[in-house]
Amino acid sequence: MKTKSIYKFITVIITCCMTISVCAQKKHVNNSFSLVVVKYSEKPNFEKEHIHVIELKNKSQVSSTYTISAKNNQCSKNDDNTLSKSSGKKHSGLITEIYLNSLNNKQQIIEPISLGPNESAKIYLKTKQANNMELDSKHCTKLYASKLSPAKSINGKSSITKSVTIETFVRNSNNKGH
Repeated sequence: MKTKSIYKFITVIITCCMTISVCAQKKHVNNSFSLVVVKYSEKPNFEKEHIHVIELKNKSQVSSTYTISAKNNQCSKNDDNTLSKSSGKKHSGLITEIYLNSLNNKQQIIEPISLGPNESAKIYLKTKQANNMELDSKHCTKLYASKLSPAKSINGKSSITKSVTIETFVRNSNNKGH
């Protein structure tokens, strides 16, 4: 009788330890990199071009490869004050350009970015308003960073994706605060 109880107890302990180990690994993987806005554009809303600085940081102990992409949509605030894509609205007229480490680098990011352990990269997100955009409307640019798993880096499949959202207000330049 005692032997069966001991075996059950040991089985429960082993199961708990394995569960804790798996959960800790998932948490570690999700925190292996960060994507944060370091500096928002300081230009006034009626300016057509804005530049935002975003930092991508590899927080793991191994080199990692990331793909960067952006998507533009008209956006609105939900009741809970979060941004979301507006339904039924046409595609945003924002033109987005993404540069790595410097705006002087005239080549936009197309290839995956490799970062060493604890290394970071500055990403410059330039948004330009098209001339035919709807005035006094909000547009969201969502910048995505996808970490490629080492085994899948060759065919470009990602394992973890994080994003930041930049809101742009297209203001009527005739209404400069008056």
